[in-house]
Amino acid sequence: MRFVKFFVALLAVVISVLVAEPLFGRQQIVVSIEKVYAVRECTGRNRRVWGLPRRSSVPAQSPGSFCGLVRTDMGVFDLPEGGWIFRGKRAEMLDILKEDCRFEITVSGFGPPLAPGAGVRTTGVKTLRSIDSILGCLTE
Repeated sequence: MRFVKFFVALLAVVISVLVAEPLFGRQQIVVSIEKVYAVRECTGRNRRVWGLPRRSSVPAQSPGSFCGLVRTDMGVFDLPEGGWIFRGKRAEMLDILKEDCRFEITVSGFGPPLAPGAGVRTTGVKTLRSIDSILGCLTE
């Protein structure tokens, strides 16, 4: 019986950590996309526990990130990883995000908030949750 209680408590902690990231540190912000280093398909972090990480290609010049990053005037963020829950969402977002365009987006995660002039980070990187609106592009 003690083992069952311990297992249930451990499972509750793991689930709360997985669910907490999309809920906490949520930020809605307007950004200008400077460079997209993200790959089209990637299952990286989640697959380290449940299987081998996979990606469609190697991201160009994306230090410390298996799946690649998106650099903006407010810092960097990554895209949600693919998998059985978010299948296709990453590729759809990547098709919308264009360099030299402005977007209103929602990001979340445990890292510090995106802010003007924030540099490239490899830890505590926020994850894009939604593209709320497209505000225009310099080169159309």
